[in-house]
This record gives sequence, C-alpha cells and structure tokens, in this order.
Amino acid sequence: MTIWKLRKYYPAGLYFITMNTFEWQKVLIEPEMLASLRRAVALAKGKYPFENHAWVVMPDHMHFVIRTHHVELGRFIGCFKSHMTRDFSQFSYKNYTLNNRYKWRRRAKRGRLWHLRFYDHRITDQQDYERCVKYCLYNPVKHGYTATAWDWPYSTLRSYIKQGKYPERWKYLTGQ
Repeated sequence: MTIWKLRKYYPAGLYFITMNTFEWQKVLIEPEMLASLRRAVALAKGKYPFENHAWVVMPDHMHFVIRTHHVELGRFIGCFKSHMTRDFSQFSYKNYTLNNRYKWRRRAKRGRLWHLRFYDHRITDQQDYERCVKYCLYNPVKHGYTATAWDWPYSTLRSYIKQGKYPERWKYLTGQ
C-alpha cells in the first residue's frame, strides 16, 4: 500500500488548521463566499461537532483553532470544503450529467476552489494555544492587509473581545 492512502489518526483535541484555495485564488472574502463559508461551517459542525476558538479568513487562505470531540478531522475538513464548493458552479464538477466513468474529465474541465490538502498542528499546551490564536488574529497585519488586527473584519477578534473571550490588549497585536 502506498503512503498516500494511509489515513492520519487525529485524537480529539485542540488543532490549528490552515486551508488554502487552489493556486492561491483570492476569492474567499467576496460576500457570496463568506455567506457560503458560514453555511458550510454550520453544516459541517452539525455532522462533526467542534468548538471554535479562533478563525481568520484571508483572501486566499483561512486559519482555524478548533477543539474536536471526534477523531474524524479529515472528514470534517472534507465535509466543509465540499459544502462550500457546491455553492459555486464554476468550482464544482457535480453539475455535469456525465456518468461516473468520466468523472476525472469533469474535474479537469472545472475550476477548483480548494487545495487538495490542509495543514494541521495539534496544540499541546497553553503557550502553544495562545501562540496559534495570536497567529490567526495577526495574519491580516502580517500579509499587509491592515495596520492592526482590529481593522480586519473577517476574524473572531472583534466578537470575542466583546464577549470577553480574548483580552482587550489583543486589539493592538504588533507581532508574534
């Protein structure tokens, strides 16, 4: 059996996850994409429950810090990606009516929304947790989209500071 066919075992726990769009397409912060993203998260969360600790959506990638209560992290990511992709015919090959024998042709003719893989990191302690959350929130500043993390509307920073989940001083994150 080749190594790529082996499934990685994910014990329940805290994870830092990064997902990229295919060929770094800058489409994720368009209003239709954000609405689809919210729907996809809700649908995937219904099937594979998780707690969201932080997220940020950038034009071409996104970061999550989540706590899973199951061992199917890969299936959760797959469920999320497929629900989001189905909303956009320019990225979905499922709109064709050809039989399954020519499935690869349908994929080749249509665009892709997501890179095939994702990056995950198991968070091991409180210091690692805080570093990963801050990385999520600081990412728009790192990439030059805003001067402060507070200015980026597509993250958990504003709502979680208002709820008291993040310290007030995180408004002014200046680096790692």
